[in-house]
Amino acid sequence: MRYIAFCGITAFLTTSTITAATGLVFHEGSWDEVRSVAQELDKPIFVKVFAEYCAPCKLMEDYVFTDKSVSNVFSEEFVNYTVDLESFEGSLFQLAYNVKSIPDLLIFSPEGQIVSREKGAMTRDELLGFAQRAMTKIELGNVRSEASLVANEEAGEKLLEDGEESSTASTTDNTRPAKTVKMSLYEMDKMYDSGYSKAIFLFDYAYELKAANRPTSEVSAAFIETENWKKKSTWNQRNVRFLFDFVQSVEHPAFDLIIGNMRSMNQSYDRASLAAVLENAIHQSIGIAAVNGDKKMLKRSLAGIQKARLKNGRMIESTCKVKFYEQSRNWKNYAKELDGQIKSGHVNTATDLNLYASVLCENQNKKKLLKTALEWVNRSIEMEAQQYNLLTKAEILMKLDSLEAALSAAEEAKNVASIEEAKEVSSLINKIKNLQ
Repeated sequence: MRYIAFCGITAFLTTSTITAATGLVFHEGSWDEVRSVAQELDKPIFVKVFAEYCAPCKLMEDYVFTDKSVSNVFSEEFVNYTVDLESFEGSLFQLAYNVKSIPDLLIFSPEGQIVSREKGAMTRDELLGFAQRAMTKIELGNVRSEASLVANEEAGEKLLEDGEESSTASTTDNTRPAKTVKMSLYEMDKMYDSGYSKAIFLFDYAYELKAANRPTSEVSAAFIETENWKKKSTWNQRNVRFLFDFVQSVEHPAFDLIIGNMRSMNQSYDRASLAAVLENAIHQSIGIAAVNGDKKMLKRSLAGIQKARLKNGRMIESTCKVKFYEQSRNWKNYAKELDGQIKSGHVNTATDLNLYASVLCENQNKKKLLKTALEWVNRSIEMEAQQYNLLTKAEILMKLDSLEAALSAAEEAKNVASIEEAKEVSSLINKIKNLQ
């Protein structure tokens, strides 16, 4: 696929690979090449990290990235890149960005800074929401017209329940604040390690760490502790910008400061932007809690949803629980939470129902949970009987030792499958017959 950017008339020629005939295009080549293309096009980068052995990765590949709405949004808004964890490039990427589990989904700014990150399989709606939050974060620094501000304010009131007056202030520049401390990052590291903790130094050091894609939580929290936030003068645009840029989790001091001082934050940011950054901090906290299996942190993260007074808070809370249980491999609670969502109608598309059923089947052998997965995939089939959900049904029934029913579902899948899909179905049919 050829891209031509008229910045000095530079042409980029990149190869691409396509998920399916109507799916999302992912660019091949090196990570440096993709970053160069993104900078020339001034587009953020979406990266999916996968491996051939990863079943949830394959489910997303087959049923999420092939979705037309996903393809349209990501093709229009992002430069898309895929990283095979088993390749040499993948091993370098893993070290550079601390990849610990897959699928790992990252969004970078055009300059190459991580904006948002999610681990684990996502449905179409979850992926689109993830993209929207990231785009909001990237775009919030742009100067907006009055009409744009009004539109964003109306959107923000749907996201964030807050009784304060609407803000008419535009947001700050997208570039980082001007550097005051004229030192290299290496020199700053040495100063910080020696115990130096002046506010002006910590402020610049936090932004230097962020630019280098290094952890910033400790240093940014240290800067916040140096300021007297009870003083009105502390809430200047510079400090408001800092809180917005460095709120990373519900446990970061910036989180409570933003929530408790919405009027001051509205001097520089509209409500939609504040809602997006707070929700992102909650998602980051859930991810950390899941990796560590920390139920107390999960509880604190869920309490953050109530603190932030986000619209659709209950739905966000349930989604966060599902993500936590999936990543911590607590399949009993994963099934319980999802079953509630499905029965209440929050999960209501054939592809999403199949995705959740497939994930549960892939990771669980207990008959009670497999029967729950079977209920979900049957709902999916009622909506549309296709090769993908009939195949999932056959795999679940095979695990339940219902071989005749599994064979029947597999044969039905073969009848509606394309020529390429029929090979996969035939393989499963042979496998079932060998077990009979």
